[in-house]
Amino acid sequence: MAEMVRAAVQTEPRTIEIREYPRPTIGRDDGLIRVEANGICGSDVEIFSGELGGARGPFIPGHEPMGIIEELGELASERWGVEVGDRVGLEVIVPCRQCRDCLIGRYQACRFRQGGHGVTPVAVEPILWGGFAEYMYLSPPR
Repeated sequence: MAEMVRAAVQTEPRTIEIREYPRPTIGRDDGLIRVEANGICGSDVEIFSGELGGARGPFIPGHEPMGIIEELGELASERWGVEVGDRVGLEVIVPCRQCRDCLIGRYQACRFRQGGHGVTPVAVEPILWGGFAEYMYLSPPR
């Protein structure tokens, strides 16, 4: 696998550029997917135009990604019930996975969410939070 990953980065409203970032090192409790596709919805259009979301700094758009699991730690595999090579779709938010809402499967209601796919700035390591990239990071619980 390449050491660098290409991504489309929105740097300001109506401006997207291609950048390269280091491929994250995957541990026991996280993973990496090879992005195959990413949906585009109305909020993506509003974020692109600057009508939604406010200032957040450069970010990789794409909150409706799907792809193939490329790398996966053993704890992440057990927690999510998936293996390398599985095709997956991701939740928009990055939930805490520990609060009551998360434990009963209501991830969208997580009050302790730790960011979101397709909206988290590239300043937040490991950078690859959006589906408009060749690879996307799968985060461990925090």
